[in-house]
Amino acid sequence: MISQVQEGREQVLAQFAARRTGPRTGGGLVDEALRELVLELEADPLGPNARLGTYTNFVNLLDLAALAVPGPFRPDGLPAGLTLIAPRGSDARLAALGLRFQAAGAERLAA
Repeated sequence: MISQVQEGREQVLAQFAARRTGPRTGGGLVDEALRELVLELEADPLGPNARLGTYTNFVNLLDLAALAVPGPFRPDGLPAGLTLIAPRGSDARLAALGLRFQAAGAERLAA
């Protein structure tokens, strides 16, 4: 797993370097922000993911796929939904299931 992370990091850095030296780069704030992000991730690859994914961090670390699907409102007026989790590469199946869940909720709202 560590070798995959290192390989991914090297690919991102290579793409960043190519973009910085390529003919279409304009420089400026976007390039600087991207550089800062790469440096932050390089220094602490797990920290930003844990901070941004309080409830989903384990999905990323276990190499799974997930989809958060909003649902209909509950009888007490609060929003509801669910998070579908499946093996990696299951994105299309998760999206299809999520659409079915949303459609079922919409039918109940229309009735």
